[in-house]
Amino acid sequence: MRHAVFGAARGRGRKSGGFTLVELLTVVAITGVLATIGTILVRQHFKYAKTAEAVSIIQAIRVAEEARRAETGTYQSCSSNTGTPWYPAKPDASLRPWVNTTHQDWAGWRPLSISQPDGTRFGFLVHAGIPGGTMPRLAISGTPVVPAQPEPWYVIQAAGDQDKDGIFTLIVASSFSSELYVENDGE
Repeated sequence: MRHAVFGAARGRGRKSGGFTLVELLTVVAITGVLATIGTILVRQHFKYAKTAEAVSIIQAIRVAEEARRAETGTYQSCSSNTGTPWYPAKPDASLRPWVNTTHQDWAGWRPLSISQPDGTRFGFLVHAGIPGGTMPRLAISGTPVVPAQPEPWYVIQAAGDQDKDGIFTLIVASSFSSELYVENDGE
């Protein structure tokens, strides 16, 4: 009988319903780890969304170039090889309006009638040529294979430094292929 009384007294003395310091610290540590992972994933999502902006502009340029070729038989070369050829401005992390009437190449871009109401953080180059014409120098390090073309051609390049770290996301598209070549995606 004595044994039963001792066990009952011991059970009544302990409070249940509170957390120990170890339990609270464990919850705080787990919450911190999850918050860190969530922040990293959200930042990556924003970087990729910015790359998607450039891809949508490239697709609009492709459509405009094909429409131009259907009308005239040639593609529109929009970019010069002097000054600051990147349109609408030198690529950096700044959001710039798409229409830049003060840019030296505005007259070349205007016939394509591209609209980007939200602006862009990328700079774009578009070079076009005749069959066998000289291809432009590409801004990317891993140059995709460009076959000899028996028809008119165009090459679109996009560059942007979305997080101002000096590493550029570079995208190349052309009339040679429907594929996009992307280097440093999300940078």
